Amino acid sequence: MSDISTPQSSDIITVRRRKAWAWNHGLLDENRWQCKYCPKSYDSSAMTHPNTHLTTKHNIRDENQRGNPTLPAILSENSRAAFFTKRIPFKREVFQSCLIDWILQDRISFHEVESEAFRDMILSLRPEAEETLSCPNTIRAHCMQRFHETREQIKDLFVVAKSRIHISADLWTSPNNYALLGIVAHWWDVNDTLQAALIALPKLYGAHTEANIGKAILDTLDLYNITEMLGYFMLDNATSNDTAVEAITKELRHRGVTLTISAKEARLRCSGHIINLVVKSLFFGTNAKALEIESVEFETWRRIGPIGRLHNIIRRIRVSPQRRDRFLRYQAND
Repeated sequence: MSDISTPQSSDIITVRRRKAWAWNHGLLDENRWQCKYCPKSYDSSAMTHPNTHLTTKHNIRDENQRGNPTLPAILSENSRAAFFTKRIPFKREVFQSCLIDWILQDRISFHEVESEAFRDMILSLRPEAEETLSCPNTIRAHCMQRFHETREQIKDLFVVAKSRIHISADLWTSPNNYALLGIVAHWWDVNDTLQAALIALPKLYGAHTEANIGKAILDTLDLYNITEMLGYFMLDNATSNDTAVEAITKELRHRGVTLTISAKEARLRCSGHIINLVVKSLFFGTNAKALEIESVEFETWRRIGPIGRLHNIIRRIRVSPQRRDRFLRYQAND
């Protein structure tokens, strides 16, 4: 029997680690090479990808290649073990950014950070994250900061846009009965790509008149500094939207802004809304709006007596954001 023993796989990996120059610039984290300068990591069984990453992303090269390494290429034997077992440092800013991304993209309640189960899960991964798990008001402040930062980025995109900025808007009643006006900008960017972004969601008070709608849109245009870059407006077919566009163009001309198209030309119709009206007419006839009010159910509740009448009053108030606002004002005045 030969006295020469077969090298074990762990020995081969150890030799490879000692020879690979990329280990001078990375840490070992569960059999993965973790870059010291960015969050990127690769499988530690092969060092081709780490070598390429260091060269292309950080301009760090092997001392045997052209160019000089930016950090010492040799580690002493005494520091090698501590180097490979060192934990990746906790980056508070990165964790906080990822936390805000999760809350905003998945529509998570601000109060979720107070959940004991959620905190236990995070602390089991990185105890250092405890200080970052702040109260709901702080999380809200971080979200608002992200909103303002993103708004500034969108402003910069508008400045270099290849096209005019076109606006679409639509009224929407939220589940808690707020009248909200969604305002979306559409433009052609420097990369010849059509872009769209929700730039405002203001709450409307009072009736949905052309004055209210026009002011909300105009305030948003002023906020993004795009009054002189306007193109077309696309809204649904309500007559108040016609006069709202006219009011906006009239105000801009009064300010001295030169518009290349008239209000009538700039006012586009929403084809989806038109199709919706046509289908309702085909199914329900000309009295489709009456069916939405559910007049039969209204009469049924009325027959019950005082409770039924109270039900109808409450429903009539809640079905309209304007009536709800008026009811709340009366309560405040009393």
